[in-house]
Amino acid sequence: EQKDAASQARARLAALGGSPVPVTGPQMRVVWDDAVDTWGTMTSDGRYISLPDWVTSDVSIRDMVTGEIRRLTNRGGFEKSGGETEGTAISLDGAKVAFTWLKFTKPQTTNAYELHVINSNGQGERTLLQGKQFSNLQPHAWSPDGTRIAVSAREGARHKLLLVPQGGGAVQTAWDVPESSKIVISPGARMEFSPDGRWLAVSVRGDVPQATRSIVVIPVAGQAGKPVEVAKQATLAAWARDGRSLYIVRWQNNTATLHDLPLRD
Repeated sequence: EQKDAASQARARLAALGGSPVPVTGPQMRVVWDDAVDTWGTMTSDGRYISLPDWVTSDVSIRDMVTGEIRRLTNRGGFEKSGGETEGTAISLDGAKVAFTWLKFTKPQTTNAYELHVINSNGQGERTLLQGKQFSNLQPHAWSPDGTRIAVSAREGARHKLLLVPQGGGAVQTAWDVPESSKIVISPGARMEFSPDGRWLAVSVRGDVPQATRSIVVIPVAGQAGKPVEVAKQATLAAWARDGRSLYIVRWQNNTATLHDLPLRD
């Protein structure tokens, strides 16, 4: 039936004086037609994506092949749990999920942010980081070896980028953003470790609406080094597999274009 329909379409096009346009290059297909505010990351094989369940306050995983969404926690809803799951990040191998747990308090101006991690089978939930000093705390990416999580934190008006060991231990400050820089690390900012785990690419923006977006790269092997801006008016898409370039997105006249940006070590 599909072949007949295609033949009929070609015949109609020919009757109108046109000709079929050959399709070349990468093809797109819809894999999730009702995705809403996923706030998560994907495994390296593209099979699973993490996301919060805004109805039940739980952290979940979606199978991108079958479409199944599986909750890893069972909070019982906002009122019963007294909080909500916010940002999530699944490890590249799909074994664990880091997520923000926002604990509601009264008054809500003193809500408490916590960073949790849980196995993808729903077992072994642990608290990795908490503190009254945080006015926001969100996981963004896992290192390739699964040992560290890149986490954005806000303490008052100050933005920080932390490297949190998933097995416990000392937290490393990869970037303490100077307030004078007017740079903001958004809670949903795109971040990704390089394939060798030595660098972290981060999308940032200015501190005013419609501010210019840019991409910085931070050395994170051993002692953290100075961030380097590698692109202006762009957002991060991904690292190339060989780690020698970044795929970045630029917008102009409401049109997005994907670019390959070579990097020097």
